[in-house]
Amino acid sequence: DAVVEALQDIRDGIHGWARPTWVSDTKLLWAVQLVDAARRHLGVPESAILHAARGRVNRLWVRKVLALSSHCADSPKETEMRLMCTALMKDPRLVCAAEWAPLCSKLRSAGLVFTEQVPLFDGDRLITTFDLALADLKIALMYDGEHHLSRSQRDKDFGISLECQLQGWTVIRVS
Repeated sequence: DAVVEALQDIRDGIHGWARPTWVSDTKLLWAVQLVDAARRHLGVPESAILHAARGRVNRLWVRKVLALSSHCADSPKETEMRLMCTALMKDPRLVCAAEWAPLCSKLRSAGLVFTEQVPLFDGDRLITTFDLALADLKIALMYDGEHHLSRSQRDKDFGISLECQLQGWTVIRVS
């Protein structure tokens, strides 16, 4: 019920937060970020959200939010990064900038698929888990939040990136 009440507030314009310039539907982004967090950190299942939303929030909109949602995103910025990749690869309607259209068209025709939360091992030892990866191409995206700016974390991240490169991966860190 609390998640659906928050969705109502987002849809009604009562609550919101920083708006990225690339997104065409800010309320949709915010709703997906909220639902991602509820699914990942609170274990709220899609079915519970659908059930609680019945008669309270537009069903088609809630279904669109759930279709874009993932239980794997660790942060709102990871959600934003995933949705940007989704826009580029599958659904350019998420993007408001018309100049993205040719790039979206080229990427969609390449048939690339991002996978979330891809672990990388060295034998039995976990090196890292990529936020998003084009596994066939060994290209990974990682969102680095503010805590990645500390010297100790940067040193740790450098070591992780080096190990990934030694296994043939290209790691793109976004902050």
